[in-house]
Amino acid sequence: MAENFNTIRHRSLRLMLRPIVRFWLQGADSIQSFIDSLKIVFVEVAVEELAKRDQKVNLTQISLLSGVHRPDVSKIIKRSAPPDRSVADVVTRVIGQWEQDPRFCAKDGKPRSLKYKGKNSEFGQLVYCVSKDVTPGSVLTAMLQREAVLKGDTTVRLSGATHRVTADQVQAFDILGRDTETLHNAVQENINAASEVSPHIHLRTEFDNIFVSDLPKIRTWLRKECKAFHRKARMFLSKCDKDLNDRPGEKAGAVVSLSAFGWTANRQAYRWHVGSPLAEAKTLLGVDVEEETV
Repeated sequence: MAENFNTIRHRSLRLMLRPIVRFWLQGADSIQSFIDSLKIVFVEVAVEELAKRDQKVNLTQISLLSGVHRPDVSKIIKRSAPPDRSVADVVTRVIGQWEQDPRFCAKDGKPRSLKYKGKNSEFGQLVYCVSKDVTPGSVLTAMLQREAVLKGDTTVRLSGATHRVTADQVQAFDILGRDTETLHNAVQENINAASEVSPHIHLRTEFDNIFVSDLPKIRTWLRKECKAFHRKARMFLSKCDKDLNDRPGEKAGAVVSLSAFGWTANRQAYRWHVGSPLAEAKTLLGVDVEEETV
């Protein structure tokens, strides 16, 4: 049993769950409410997997694949409403469209100010070029929160801060969820790939003995270089996007997702593991650990 617990999948799962559990505990939520959400996700993914395998999608099959009891599956499907489509993934495409589409650029090729008021405003036309599933108002709000645009009385224009981390928790955690899913898909497909070269990018650079006084200049450098790289990526990808450069007769609909993130801290993150003395947490973190018989 102990050997099975220490398989690669179990170890990997525990590592992936650590930031999720930490996020949950910060809200003082219980494990039971976590399990309730987990059941919903198991049902959602089970439906996707059954459909992908071209198998019957019904309550019994969902229950068998997910392990969620059939009555719970029934309740989840009946009570759950489809989530609102997030604008987080649309914002980046709107920025790219704005930067590359001649209809929304000045004669020098730079994105121009757009009128945003009215049903058929220029900004509305820009958004609908990218997606008709979200409203121009919701996209404009998201871009203002990111400080990606500057809003005037009648017009709005792009600012230089297109990669500001938003203070909007809903949007921030939505991006986190999408990044997590994208990273997992990339790693899983790289593992399963038969080709000699991995099909997806999975790079990590880490130094663990950096001078604390250098952190401000490092953060500035990373922000500048990542913004420049994403700007270059948008220019390249826009030439391959049907919305911007249609090629009659050629199939489109493929997805390219590129994320960049970094983390800097004054000290290394400490991880306490089951099997280690509780006193270690007190020593390294300086917290009070109540000793009791286990």
